[in-house]
Amino acid sequence: MSTYPDKSIEYIQPTISNYITKISLPAGIVGGVLLIIYFLIIRSMGIHMQTNLRWVNFILIIPVVIYSLNKYVDYAHAKTYLKAFVVSWASSLIASLSLGIFMVVYLFADAEFMNFLYEQAYPELQLTQLGIFALIMFEGLIGGVIISFVTLQFFKDRIRKVA
Repeated sequence: MSTYPDKSIEYIQPTISNYITKISLPAGIVGGVLLIIYFLIIRSMGIHMQTNLRWVNFILIIPVVIYSLNKYVDYAHAKTYLKAFVVSWASSLIASLSLGIFMVVYLFADAEFMNFLYEQAYPELQLTQLGIFALIMFEGLIGGVIISFVTLQFFKDRIRKVA
């Protein structure tokens, strides 16, 4: 804390929740919109029944993670590797949450696609709309960890240099 003749100024270190709110939330929402647009495009092409096209979701998340890491490195003070990881992972998780919410609403509207997914799943899984939401979130959680970790390797020198 620095003192001046008639004032005292204290610098408060931003918390990780501030970084998530300012960096991850907008990046995650944009990523979610990208994922939804991708689904709508493959739906309009009639290939949405091919569930193996989900790998493209991970490719669409990579720019979101890179953007959030760039913003974190540029604007954060007292940078740490773990905080950068959490910021990038949170942006991918928010994108998956956006897609998951959209899919729940969409699957209630498109009963034919829901029946297709139900029939394609393992019999003991008994998929419902909320089950698909949970699967999308789990897939986004694991994929976000992997993509964030791999992408963060390209930023670790910038984080160390400035920290």
